Amino acid sequence: PLVCVHGISRNARDHARGCLPLAEELGCALIAPLFSREFCRGFQLLGLDGRGQRADLLLERIVREVASTAEIEAERCNLFGFSGGAQFAHRYAMYHPARVARLVVSSAGWYTVPDPELRFPYGLQASPLPLSPEGLNAFLAIPQLVSVGGEDSGKDRHVRSEPSLNARQGRTRVERAVSYAAEIHRAAAQRRLQPRVRLAVVAGATHDFRDC
Repeated sequence: PLVCVHGISRNARDHARGCLPLAEELGCALIAPLFSREFCRGFQLLGLDGRGQRADLLLERIVREVASTAEIEAERCNLFGFSGGAQFAHRYAMYHPARVARLVVSSAGWYTVPDPELRFPYGLQASPLPLSPEGLNAFLAIPQLVSVGGEDSGKDRHVRSEPSLNARQGRTRVERAVSYAAEIHRAAAQRRLQPRVRLAVVAGATHDFRDC
């Protein structure tokens, strides 16, 4: 299945409509989960920050239910996330690499990078979920597209801003997408793996799902 994850606006219906043509082209089921404010306030961090339920486990339940109802194979999914959904998507793939066949991370505000020496949630040190070296290698082996709108360079209250984060990842979503793609490339190269990440800057697009 193709799984499309919304941002903090929780516009799951827009994701379903927007991604339906691609799902039809691929001939696969489409899943657009809704992580409600009531139960999943911290879905971007998979719920690992204690703000609501574990969104990663909820997604797995949703995928299993769809697979059973539609009688399809769903051991892995193609995972797309936009904005806050992109935060969820790359962290889900990081901690559950066996569940993700391909990954598209679009317009995230900030990222968890595959650095065991950097403290969670910015890196993997002291992470609430263990991630073995083998698991990290499996994550880095996932074909990954990092995309961002070329005009998505404004700063708003939803873009986390801290001196250490700005210094490591940049100040805007464009800078942070470039930085994250470079981090993935570097981590793979350090482990003598073939980097499988691509970066796409969408000319003229702002921070709007339909625009992108």
